[in-house]
Amino acid sequence: MVPPSMVAACCITAAVCGNEKFSANTPEGILGKMQVGIAVETDFLKSCYSTVADCLKSALFAESDSGDSGMNSGDSSMSSETSSNSIERVTPDEVDENV
Repeated sequence: MVPPSMVAACCITAAVCGNEKFSANTPEGILGKMQVGIAVETDFLKSCYSTVADCLKSALFAESDSGDSGMNSGDSSMSSETSSNSIERVTPDEVDENV
């Protein structure tokens, strides 16, 4: 089982490394500093980071490829098709119909 603190550290590392303002930071450097605080082996932390970063990247690209910014929650014309990595969106009207 992966400690929640390690998953959080990997998410933070992915966010920092994905920010162009912090491009001098590398995953290895950031993970090295975080590894001390969460007390896990470096290889295990790097493996977790790789998995988390890949999941975040695929989710980000899936969202951007769909063309939906997520800001139009009232739009009932959204597609109900889902992929294995996305969450099906339900409009308030659909909730009322299913109750």
